[in-house]
Amino acid sequence: HTAYRRQRQMCIRDRTKTCLVMNKYLLLVLVLIFSTDLTAQIKFGYVDYVAVLESNSEVAQLNERLEKYAEALRNEADSLDNLFRSVVQEMQGMDAQSMNPNGPERAKYEKLNVRLMILEENSETQKRELEQRYQQRRSQLLDPFFKKVSRAMDEIALENGVQVILDPTSAPEKIKKALESESVIDLTNQLTQRLLEY
Repeated sequence: HTAYRRQRQMCIRDRTKTCLVMNKYLLLVLVLIFSTDLTAQIKFGYVDYVAVLESNSEVAQLNERLEKYAEALRNEADSLDNLFRSVVQEMQGMDAQSMNPNGPERAKYEKLNVRLMILEENSETQKRELEQRYQQRRSQLLDPFFKKVSRAMDEIALENGVQVILDPTSAPEKIKKALESESVIDLTNQLTQRLLEY
């Protein structure tokens, strides 16, 4: 059950990647822009998304609710794991080599073996189901919040006449240095305040 266990450890801030998708082609374009006089024609802004999310109380509440749901999923996974281990332990206490092929002990051993295979198959199925349920719950909780983030960013960009908003934490070094220019607007506080208004 390591897949969804790892998933539940991911903080909501991981979703900031969805706020600004910077693929390799976009990064290449931005590097070229900052290397030319095009920066005078395009107004840039930047937002420190980590700072915004860490200061937002709604994010803390969503993280708490998501963790509680993950805990419930872990309990489900543990119950099946415990059942699997109990069957394994029972079989380990039996000497299959010395059993009468037609005796009751051998029949019991074979039944346990079949049960073990069924549990193993069910375990794999449960892993996928738990992962799907976690992802569905995560989307239910986070999607509305990040729609608000996207809406707030659009509003702030329009109000400030900004065409491109960057995240300095995910930008390459050349762009990070360019973001230190006075002509690039820091929109972090504006986004923080706007989210509080919703």
